[in-house]
Amino acid sequence: MATFSPQTPRSFASLVAFIVAGALLVLFPARTAHAQLHWDAGAHAGVARRIYTGGPGDGRFGPIAGVQGHVALFPLVRVGAYLSHDLSPTDDGGDARNVTSAGARVKVTSPWPHGKWHAWAFLGAGYVGVYARSYHRSFATNAGASDGLVAGAGGGHVEIPFGLGIAYRVWRPWEITLEVGTRFGFAFTGSLYQDPGRGAFLTGPPASNRQVEPIGSDTVVPFAVLGLSLDQ
Repeated sequence: MATFSPQTPRSFASLVAFIVAGALLVLFPARTAHAQLHWDAGAHAGVARRIYTGGPGDGRFGPIAGVQGHVALFPLVRVGAYLSHDLSPTDDGGDARNVTSAGARVKVTSPWPHGKWHAWAFLGAGYVGVYARSYHRSFATNAGASDGLVAGAGGGHVEIPFGLGIAYRVWRPWEITLEVGTRFGFAFTGSLYQDPGRGAFLTGPPASNRQVEPIGSDTVVPFAVLGLSLDQ
């Protein structure tokens, strides 16, 4: 059975940053000293909702925050990396899940509007690590209601984030940004998503070995984030 390591998202983020930096060095060694390198870096926070499919449960709205950065390949095209973390409440009675995402993305800027305003579309690919902590829950047995401990579980999956963004330059080079989009998840692994999912209730007879059905896979994740960016 697949296991979850808290270091996985951090290691993946470092790998993505290394690949992006290496690609830039290989593809653009001929940049002259007088050419200006355009780039941006920023942080954001907002709200996201993980919509679960294939199970009996669903997610609720929770906070999300992250950072991202890009460098220009062409006048309207930038490539970069992102790292984010969100707390994802669910309706299964447990605590909010800890979700860390990291990956690479491409940002294509629109020629309109211009001046202090500018807009873009983005598309990315990344890896998501998820951990759900253990929690107590009441359940019915032949002897009546009983209290049980649902074991903690972890998992991971691949995601494809895409969406639209807009920025307003308040004071060069600082900008206020807004992004709205969706993340699609697939290739789910780990005990969090696989039967028996959250594990057994850790209680004595007659409730021992009673299994908890996974609430589903967080396949669709709409989000909206407001941020501050440094754009050079």
